[in-house]
Amino acid sequence: MAQLMTVVPARTKPIDDADEGDDRSSANASAKARLNALTRRQREVMIGVCEGLSNKVIAERLDISQRTVEYHRAQVMKRTACASLRDLIRLVMRAS
Repeated sequence: MAQLMTVVPARTKPIDDADEGDDRSSANASAKARLNALTRRQREVMIGVCEGLSNKVIAERLDISQRTVEYHRAQVMKRTACASLRDLIRLVMRAS
């Protein structure tokens, strides 16, 4: 999880409304739970995806096949219930 912090910058804007903070804290907990459902390898692939790396580069870095990266990437999207890369990045930002 520490690697995720390097991918996404920390929030700098304070929360104005206390009620909104409660909603956000439950959303943050939900995001963390969804990311904790991933395996170590799925997290490694997710980090590469969030860094904007291609499947080929991720495969070379992790010393696995490109097809295996595609499989893990699909599993990440399924387990986190993200429909797009944009949704995945938002989820990672919410969790950090």
